[in-house]
Amino acid sequence: MRDVMGVCHGSSMEAATWHETTLRLLAASAIEAGIELGVLGQLDSAASAGEPVSARLVATRCGLDLREALLILDALVGCGVVALDDGGYRSLVDPGVVAMAVKSARSVLPMLRGAGPAQRVDLAEQAAALYPDVVALLADLVAPTAAWVADLLAASAVATGAATTVLEVAAGQAPYGRACSARGMEVTALDLPPVIDRLRSAESTESAGDGAARLRLVAGNVFDVDLRDRYDAVIVAGFCRLHGAEANQRLFERCRSWLQPGGRLVVVDAVASPDATRRGLGLYALGLATRTGSGRVHGVEDYRSWFARAGCGPVRVHEMDRPELTVMWATRSAEAHREG
Repeated sequence: MRDVMGVCHGSSMEAATWHETTLRLLAASAIEAGIELGVLGQLDSAASAGEPVSARLVATRCGLDLREALLILDALVGCGVVALDDGGYRSLVDPGVVAMAVKSARSVLPMLRGAGPAQRVDLAEQAAALYPDVVALLADLVAPTAAWVADLLAASAVATGAATTVLEVAAGQAPYGRACSARGMEVTALDLPPVIDRLRSAESTESAGDGAARLRLVAGNVFDVDLRDRYDAVIVAGFCRLHGAEANQRLFERCRSWLQPGGRLVVVDAVASPDATRRGLGLYALGLATRTGSGRVHGVEDYRSWFARAGCGPVRVHEMDRPELTVMWATRSAEAHREG
């Protein structure tokens, strides 16, 4: 006997979970159709005019009848990538960003059959080409985590009575640096030149405030840039998962070399977990394999090892809920071994 969702009553999978899965499948199909039919492109083109687009206009321009246009538009609203305002539709996301996600999803099967990753965002050249378009979206996603990390460092500054200087590595739109800057810290943001150019442009269009005045931008590759300053804290967020163990050990040692003795190395990333409620990590790991060569969702013990070998400890761990990120931090000892 099967219920209306096609799930066996005696199976171990809950009907609500299966229902959620079918909706995810439909959402993926709707987004892919929205790209292939040109619907998202039409909405994005009209965005500059500042007016929503009617379903009838989308139907005409995309070769659909009105019913078909309404079906795909309303499905895209349900996915959260399109909004319905005053009887018209408008895009909420850059179609290029959506296309990148679809490309990653399409490459899962070829990757599992040995074709390798479709993209290599662990390589500086490809990261420089791909990331400028997604950094703003990523910054919004991690904003609550960035605020938590900034509060952690601010509390430490209050306890010691000292000003705090912060380096955000692979900063993107510098969500962690901005949060620290808003709490009175002096922040340097480091990333590849095209990403820093996008951040500089974003800063120039914003109203100048106290936070903007304390953000210093440095363009370079974290693995070979020459930084002479030393910081009270170094933040690495969303970067370790793109690389394998050897590269991450080099990264930790370089970051430790940029710390003052007693400074904190803070790492934020998706971390492997046996907790069944954090099942999004498994899906994320699958997508990650389509766009990196050796990257993966590393375990906490991997991070503990990198911290220890870089001369930082003890390691403290805090799990965030949405998104499923883990914050880890440790202190550089005064006797930390060789400069990295």
